[in-house]
Amino acid sequence: MQTTPKNFRKFAVCGQPIKHSISPIIFEQFFKNNKLDAHYSRVSVANAEDAIYLFEQLNLSGANITTPLKHSIKKFCSDCAADAEKIDAVNTIAKYDDKILGFNTDWEGVLLSLRDENIDLRQRKILVVGAGNAATAAIYGLQMLNPKSNITILNKSENNAKVLAEKFDVKYLVSEKPTTKEISDFDLLIIAIPNAEKYLNEIDFNDINFAKNLILFFANYTSREYFNFLRTKNYKLILGEKWLAKQAISAFEYFYRNDDFCRGVEISEELISNYLNNFKTANIYLTGFSGAGKTSIGREFAKKTNRNFVDIDEIIVNQTNKTITEIFEKNGEEYFRHRESNILEKICKEKNQIVSLGGGTINSKKNQDQIRNSGGFVTYIFSDLETSLSRIDINSHPILATKNSREINQLFENRKSEYFRNSDLIILNSSQNPNNAIDILLEEFQ
Repeated sequence: MQTTPKNFRKFAVCGQPIKHSISPIIFEQFFKNNKLDAHYSRVSVANAEDAIYLFEQLNLSGANITTPLKHSIKKFCSDCAADAEKIDAVNTIAKYDDKILGFNTDWEGVLLSLRDENIDLRQRKILVVGAGNAATAAIYGLQMLNPKSNITILNKSENNAKVLAEKFDVKYLVSEKPTTKEISDFDLLIIAIPNAEKYLNEIDFNDINFAKNLILFFANYTSREYFNFLRTKNYKLILGEKWLAKQAISAFEYFYRNDDFCRGVEISEELISNYLNNFKTANIYLTGFSGAGKTSIGREFAKKTNRNFVDIDEIIVNQTNKTITEIFEKNGEEYFRHRESNILEKICKEKNQIVSLGGGTINSKKNQDQIRNSGGFVTYIFSDLETSLSRIDINSHPILATKNSREINQLFENRKSEYFRNSDLIILNSSQNPNNAIDILLEEFQ
């Protein structure tokens, strides 16, 4: 069994939906480039209370915060940086001793991206599309780069646009469908909304005579086909992955309290496309401690999504005609782990399945490699130890039956780190709302 080094550090991005986030791809490159023992995952939570609960339970050192939590997470921070206060949103939290500090690095993503592209704001008319957290951060970053930036906000509703415009002393426009010829006056459009493709599709790019040096700067990075269409118009595009990667540099420095050793990353379009397309067929592997709910949740989730459900423990029981306890007693754990690994090898050759892993399956390096090499997506279902044990008969779990409460607690803590290290997504299966875990999975994968 593998043990997790004490200097191993944990980070994540929290929000909902979250499975499309490429933040883990960016940070895993940071860790590799800087030779750090750390892992970065995704935590699917719809409220700040659950985000902080998992932050503490999983012993995270830091986290990035995204929709819909950037404002609500502030109340859980011991203190917030001046930029987070001005933007009224926190997109990065870091554990400093016993305190959680809040920061905003979104604006730095805008500033660093524009600097990287050598874009001079002094001669540009800038239109910021949207009036939410991303738009606020964009305006803050623009004014930090050039206090005299010529900025106008375009938003569907007037109230938010007006409040934001007054806050930063800029102009604003209101339009349900951005077909107005007024937008042709701008030569830098910062599209700071999640549904950019749907909103901008209303624009007839053949009808509006945009400036020849038009730059489209997106917060979004998932609309790859739409971006390819825009390229046919010969506009200069700055895509969301650059914004994300640049702001991540600052977040990384807050996580490690060091601004000297960060090395940049390269996020290729192919890498993003391959990641986003993988969900169509990849197996979803459910891992977690005994009693976390892997089997019950997995079976119901598979039913609702018309996928095949596979439970490795059930396969072993059916093949041997023995209970797990009987296998351990008569054949030993090594025999069980060997069969487990062989079954997993066959499962990894198939696609589009929901797979419930045994509580100790993910501890094997061989099993980890098999799942990774197959393109599998590992979802860690977290439930606290007391709740997990209340759902099972300990005597039917041979690993637990021979241990006292202190030993079980130590096993739980050791496995918790190993589950995290191998996770792509983390969800909470609490006793207060047992159906919520299935709803989260449906939100993420449908």
